[in-house]
Amino acid sequence: MKENTRKSSIIDGVKNLRGCNEQPSNTEIMEALQRSGYLLEQRLCPIIEKCGFSVTPNEQYQDQDTGKSREIDIKALSVRELNEEFNHCLFTELLAECKNNLYPVVFFSQKESVPDWMAPAVFTGQPEVVFENATSQWKTPISSHVRFDTFHHSANPQWIARQFCRLKKDKGKWITSHDDLYSSVESLVKATIYFVEEFKKSCPQNRVRLSLIYPLLIFSGSIYECRVAGKQYKLKPTKHLLLHRTIRSKELEGDFPIDVIQEEYLQRFLAMINKESDELQKKLERKIDLLKKSIELPEVRVGIRKATKEREK
Repeated sequence: MKENTRKSSIIDGVKNLRGCNEQPSNTEIMEALQRSGYLLEQRLCPIIEKCGFSVTPNEQYQDQDTGKSREIDIKALSVRELNEEFNHCLFTELLAECKNNLYPVVFFSQKESVPDWMAPAVFTGQPEVVFENATSQWKTPISSHVRFDTFHHSANPQWIARQFCRLKKDKGKWITSHDDLYSSVESLVKATIYFVEEFKKSCPQNRVRLSLIYPLLIFSGSIYECRVAGKQYKLKPTKHLLLHRTIRSKELEGDFPIDVIQEEYLQRFLAMINKESDELQKKLERKIDLLKKSIELPEVRVGIRKATKEREK
């Protein structure tokens, strides 16, 4: 009896070993890659580079809650000078998570405006506060000076999404699910917070260094927007919408605007943000003397010195 059991175990082991040595065909490899986001990232990077960005795929950042290293699918950067010496600069950063969705993703939006307490765009660097004019002693946040409401697409949205789901088939029926969408959005928000803080630390003394950051969720497949107004709703396919996401974790708290686009819309989106960055550059150039003066504000100088010490540790 024991001998028969031993022989059976040996036969099963040989079968398992053969199974381990099985290799996928080229077709199976391509099918697996198409289900993942790798090919999507490879398609998107050259498009972003052609629009004037330096692109880094799979950029690392530190998760603020776990302390572990995580990845953002694409980080892209462009720079604009604010003076002839090129020592005062505006950066435009693109942080993107890429999702290869075989089936539609639906976002639920409502007609609302951006709350007064929420920044319409992710804008950081130095100076953070600026004199109202050359003779004034009153100081206001720099976002009040640049007036995002006059040129930035996320400052005056008609509809804002806050919920989402994806569709998938289960036992022949279409059902809704979140799957990994929440983790992708959370990763995007955490990466945005991380790179905001890293940018602040990197600012050199006596230099205007500002960064306009665009968190971006890119889908390869269909996106639908379900506009909800009371008991009425309207479902329609879309290429671009605005998602507001709130994060409340052990270490983080904040609200962020996230652009959601379909892959085919990427070139139009890049043209739009380049236009917005050009407009912001013009606004900052007109105020460059005021910006330089504002760097000398005591509270701003303290922030610069603190960041410099952190870099030296």
